[in-house]
Amino acid sequence: MTSTYIYTTGSRAYALRMAELLDPKKECTSSLPALDSPGQKKCLDLLRGCKDSNVLILDDTCEAWTKENQDNFITMCRNNSKSLAKLKTDENDYLERILQLLKQVHAMFFVHKLPNKNHFGNDNQKHLENSRGLGNNLFNSIVDAPSVTHVVATNTRTKNSLTAVKNKKLLVRREWIEAASYIWEKPPEHNSTQKLHLVLDLDHTLLHSTRIENLTPLEEYLLITKTDDQSLKADVFMDSNRITKLRPFVRTFLKEASQMFEMHIYTMGGRAYAMRMAELLDPEKEYFFTSSSTSKITSRDDHSSPGQKKCLNLVRGCQTSNVLILDDIRNVWTKENQDNLIVMQKYNFFKSACHTMYLNNGTSSQSHAELRTDETIYLEHILRCLKRIHDIWTNTPISIDVRQVLKIHRKQVLKGCEIVFNSYSPNLWKTAEELGATCSTRADATSVTHVVATNARTKNDLLALKNKFLVCPQWIEAASYLWEKQPEHKFSIFN
Repeated sequence: MTSTYIYTTGSRAYALRMAELLDPKKECTSSLPALDSPGQKKCLDLLRGCKDSNVLILDDTCEAWTKENQDNFITMCRNNSKSLAKLKTDENDYLERILQLLKQVHAMFFVHKLPNKNHFGNDNQKHLENSRGLGNNLFNSIVDAPSVTHVVATNTRTKNSLTAVKNKKLLVRREWIEAASYIWEKPPEHNSTQKLHLVLDLDHTLLHSTRIENLTPLEEYLLITKTDDQSLKADVFMDSNRITKLRPFVRTFLKEASQMFEMHIYTMGGRAYAMRMAELLDPEKEYFFTSSSTSKITSRDDHSSPGQKKCLNLVRGCQTSNVLILDDIRNVWTKENQDNLIVMQKYNFFKSACHTMYLNNGTSSQSHAELRTDETIYLEHILRCLKRIHDIWTNTPISIDVRQVLKIHRKQVLKGCEIVFNSYSPNLWKTAEELGATCSTRADATSVTHVVATNARTKNDLLALKNKFLVCPQWIEAASYLWEKQPEHKFSIFN
């Protein structure tokens, strides 16, 4: 396609030696110009047979050339470039991209009769300079503008960065612009080669396990090999002294979640118990078992002292910025890791758990096992939530902190709701605000949309009957567990 020249600021002896290594058969390279004086910039006038209008320059340092020749310039990426490292681009792939670019320029020059270098060089240089101009001033002033597609930022924790993510802008680092200028193509805005990590609790999160001796007479039908209740028994497993029921939808949940996450188990049970439950959940050893056998399973036996809280430092291969936790208890985790947590609704299948709940809150009910029923597909809701978080994470910067994504997504659940409580409940108030609602003390305000009450006897409750939703506290709890706003009529205090 081209006549090829070598031009270096090194000495002639060095230039000749490098030319012999690059072109041992002397087929490609032409003259080797030398600089006349120390400090002189490279100049096309020293290349025989070249004109400004018919030459391209590949160099990693634009400033080494005279200003008049910089419009002929294609800036080459150095071997240690962080921008290409972000793209996982190796040297062979990079030079292949440059070769494709040269072929395109060559075709434009000869096939389309490109009139002069200004049509190609200046327009593209102007485009790249405009791209490089996306600095903090532009970022701060138009982040909410509908026409904005990309926001360039140095971190993801600023208010403007979070606003960009919330408004579905593509939040990218400066390396994205640099990579575009080096490869002359629009790079991907995200790193699809990375995975988030998902740490899963066992008891009351993915399954419910109890000792056989704790079964009630109404639950003992589960011990019978042949029974009419095969739909329940399909996910019931028995060992010598223990019976375990897997949560509905757990097989599909694990299969689909594993396509988005690196999967881990973390339980406060012992190592033997953790391994047995992992085998029930993953009989084909696809999710939790690796060549090191137990590297993705953490138990209380990994703790250095009794009573130690769960800690992500014990989960191999993950960082706090790229891991989510599913657990039914917040306080078993260290305070530093609670921002990674999605608190799960407890899965209680056997009466033993209902008995514990009775001791705690003074209420009693029959278990799912006794009623021969099971919960609705709660894990399906959680899987949808994980997919939304994963989509946001993969379509924003490579190093975005998933904890920020979690907060943004949670704030959308009750966004637009203004809530009044008929009696002060600090925990519900806090939960409602975490879900994006505004909490108020004035039930008669026109902006109030919901009144949370246990009965319809107070003045606030009666005011709610006028164009406001009157709901029980479980409406907020359900929204918190399901990560979705629930239909108000299902939680009316009149039901």
